[in-house]
Amino acid sequence: MWLSDSDIKRIQKIQLEQNKIKVLSSYRGFAFDMELLADCHLLMTDNSLNLKLLGSDTNGPIPSKFSFNSLLPIAVHRDTSNCLLIACVRIGLGSMCGAICGSMPSGGAVVVMTMEGHPKLMYEFDKNNQQLFTFPIRITATKQGEIFVLDRISKNNRGRVVILADEVHIYNGHPEVNSGKHPFKPMQAEVTKSNNVIIADSYNNTLHILDHSGHLLTYCKTAEAGITGPLAMAFIKPGKLVIANALSYFNRNTNAKLYEVEIPEDF
Repeated sequence: MWLSDSDIKRIQKIQLEQNKIKVLSSYRGFAFDMELLADCHLLMTDNSLNLKLLGSDTNGPIPSKFSFNSLLPIAVHRDTSNCLLIACVRIGLGSMCGAICGSMPSGGAVVVMTMEGHPKLMYEFDKNNQQLFTFPIRITATKQGEIFVLDRISKNNRGRVVILADEVHIYNGHPEVNSGKHPFKPMQAEVTKSNNVIIADSYNNTLHILDHSGHLLTYCKTAEAGITGPLAMAFIKPGKLVIANALSYFNRNTNAKLYEVEIPEDF
């Protein structure tokens, strides 16, 4: 498993051992998002026009063949067809750092790219020529090809989930969880073995479980299980989900933690 710590600018490969974390390798660098490729290299976005590669043979992040001219890559995901889905913002509409720190970009796009680095398809506008995204921060896809994009729409991290399928669907949270005082702020998405999608609503201590079309199946209040601020997620094996909490994201004096959670394989 790979972790990126933006505070200390460190990327680490780790192994979980009971209640301990063993660091296998550590590199100086920053990754806003990252995806493991089939050749075991790590592909990452780092606030530049070129995605970086990291592996045991690179001695640190190196440039990749995946580059852009007028788009800034923010998030990356490798789908089941071995194509890359890359969520970007338009250059001149706000940088990744600027968007995180206060200024918001006003338009984004999702680029489907081959593993050779060739653009294959781009999603930017709907059928009415309206922009699909404001600031896409995370992206994933189901086995059936539906693309889930976490889109930040305000400076206070309020957001939505844009689902690209035969039609475009929007998930804005659930009224039992989200309201004016508790807006929906999606931070991470992970697809289950049964093709459902888990959305981490960190600020509300909630996991929203959507089906492959983006309809809510149920939600889980993680604080009831002792997990406050679920921020990042990854399946380390079928039925085993690791959740990194966001306590340090909200309070710099508090260390983040990793939790291993059992998820039914048929869920």
